[in-house]
Amino acid sequence: MSIWWTCPLCNQSLSIDGANANAAAGGSSESVSKQGNRLSCMNNHSFDIAKQGYVNLLPVQNKGSKNPGDSKDMVRARTDFLTEGHYLPLAETLSDVIKQLISTDKNLNSGLDIGAGEGYFSNSIVQTNTVLKDHWYLLDISKEAIKSAAKKFVRAHSAVASVFSIPLKQQSVDFVVQAFAPASVDEVNKVLKDSGYWLQVFPGMTHLKELRAAIYPKAIEHEPWPVPNGYKEVQLIPVNFTMHLTTAAARANLLSMTPMVWKCSEQSRLDWQNQGCENVQADFLIRVCQRDS
Repeated sequence: MSIWWTCPLCNQSLSIDGANANAAAGGSSESVSKQGNRLSCMNNHSFDIAKQGYVNLLPVQNKGSKNPGDSKDMVRARTDFLTEGHYLPLAETLSDVIKQLISTDKNLNSGLDIGAGEGYFSNSIVQTNTVLKDHWYLLDISKEAIKSAAKKFVRAHSAVASVFSIPLKQQSVDFVVQAFAPASVDEVNKVLKDSGYWLQVFPGMTHLKELRAAIYPKAIEHEPWPVPNGYKEVQLIPVNFTMHLTTAAARANLLSMTPMVWKCSEQSRLDWQNQGCENVQADFLIRVCQRDS
């Protein structure tokens, strides 16, 4: 089984179990059993594949904290919220944008979701575009998020890793999806094919204006993300809809998904959860970029 991850310690290719040894002996690394339980490189660095199907490619020295990224409670809140379909129009639009791109070039068949969380958008993308299934990869710095995501995708295609040091083969993917996550232009350049597409998903000016008004004394509108250096904007697609958050749990889960949860008072949190606005504006932008030749 071919794996496109690379070793985070030495940058060599990774294969499942004995593929490297087999290749060194003149065999093929493509024929490794899918039942292997670890990834290894030629320098004998190895990384266990967890029972959920993900691999941890984040070296201890790069973690920055004991448990970086979203906590188990934050992942659970986001999963509950997304499972109720509140962001479904965004997921469908993003999936359809990729479908349209594939329709213009049948060679587009691979991708990487950086900061993928629990895999909600990737799952929609792959379900809509089945040609991507065997060559779709996900990474997130949160172990809890990737643990939740991995079960939906090809085994060992989900990794705990940093967007600022992406352990993937160079020039390997046709799509990079960046939904609300940070990114490094240099790292995206490294893994994205010259003809590939970088899809950014970020908040529009009025996104969650009702929630922001409830948390902040003076709500500030979102600023649009800049076009990445060295890239041109091919498309910019607005996605606007109203979410109907009729339960305290839905409102609480939405707040828990955002950085605002760290900035609000306990009283503000309870007021939003129990008495907050039931109709909340969702305002997103999907930007499709290609290298500026």
